[in-house]
Amino acid sequence: MYAVRQADKLAVRLEIGEEVHASLLAACRSHGVAGGFVHSGIGMLSDPELGFFVGKGRYEKQVFPGRHELLNLSGNVSLKDGELMAHLHAMLADEEYRVFGGHLFTAAVGMTLEMEVSIVDAPVRMYRVIDPESGLPGLVIEQG
Repeated sequence: MYAVRQADKLAVRLEIGEEVHASLLAACRSHGVAGGFVHSGIGMLSDPELGFFVGKGRYEKQVFPGRHELLNLSGNVSLKDGELMAHLHAMLADEEYRVFGGHLFTAAVGMTLEMEVSIVDAPVRMYRVIDPESGLPGLVIEQG
């Protein structure tokens, strides 16, 4: 992994085999990032597990075996119960140029993953609390 912070941006490059969520969170921890938005991510993922929200905290999940071009990765990093978490969505393409996507639960890097995080620093805080209607940890953004 390569990661460099400059002011309110974190540039990250992951390598083959690295797990996307764990590696992104490790980069954030090492650069003092407690909140931010992933607004750019390209590369290739292996065996991504995607989900589609079906209601009250439940997702239908599917693993897509093999390597897939990552056309876009977006989401955010915030605190949940005092720990960093990444909420990511991915748009992917297969070898026949069919595009699909969803909530990214897990994936390994298939070739490379290049992403940028826009950092949200104090006094703004980003954290998650369970939303009673959806059953999901909803994002709260507040001025500290």
